Amino acid sequence: GTVMGSVIGGYIVGQASQFVLDALIDDDSIQTMETLKLIFAENIEELELDHNELNYLTRKIFYTKNLSTLLKQIYVAADQDEFIESLMEPYINAILKARPRIKDIGRFVELNTVG
Repeated sequence: GTVMGSVIGGYIVGQASQFVLDALIDDDSIQTMETLKLIFAENIEELELDHNELNYLTRKIFYTKNLSTLLKQIYVAADQDEFIESLMEPYINAILKARPRIKDIGRFVELNTVG
């Protein structure tokens, strides 16, 4: 949990730092970016994203031309966590739909069960 969160947080900071600097920087936007990074990390930690999936999601969330506007929308949202999750949801769904499927999960489990 903590190690993965640190790795993800470091990755996001490195990838998005230029966009943050280009955006309107004030105490509110910095705090809002921290909230965005935290919710982002919490939501993707259990997905076990590969490198390409993480890059895709990072680009969609942090590499927007309107990052300043997005941070303002998050800041004024009644529920910031819910707003961020709804922002991420379509991209997470796209990632999950693109993953290969196991056609017969029962047979897969049966073959891979120890005992």
